[in-house]
Amino acid sequence: MTDSILDLSNSSNFVEAYEIILTAGSSPVPNYHTPIGIHLIPIVFDSHTLLVGASSSTAKPNWRLGFYLRALIASAVGMAEASNYPIPFGLNLIQLPKLSSEYRLRAYIPKWHQTMEMKIWKYVGSYNDVKAVVDRIEDKIILLLPNPQPVSSMQATFNSMQTSSFTGII
Repeated sequence: MTDSILDLSNSSNFVEAYEIILTAGSSPVPNYHTPIGIHLIPIVFDSHTLLVGASSSTAKPNWRLGFYLRALIASAVGMAEASNYPIPFGLNLIQLPKLSSEYRLRAYIPKWHQTMEMKIWKYVGSYNDVKAVVDRIEDKIILLLPNPQPVSSMQATFNSMQTSSFTGII
């Protein structure tokens, strides 16, 4: 499996997929509330790269955790939770493992939160193969050299320099 390079700075590569403000229920007991609890996000996602925003107008200044986000993947015997991501307040980039082409998300909001605002953007840009990018850079470097050599001979030269030039130093 090769790594990918994403163009995260281009805003057109992200599409808003979901936004909601959740509010805890009231309680007959003074200074208490019914927790928000678990929230199933009613969207099937196909992008494994997400930006997730979390904020709360009622959070104390020292609180950092917004909620936990878990990926749900269909398996042969039912829905399985595949990942668990703590989502702190602010904007968070998460890369889900590519275990399935589609998945759902479930948010677990800690009981102390009275409100939770969440927003999710999915990445729709291209996934550039790192090896292909490196190969293109190597090709350009070779063209800039006075006596271009194939990469394999450059690697052989480098390997011989490593073994012969530094023997006896250590």
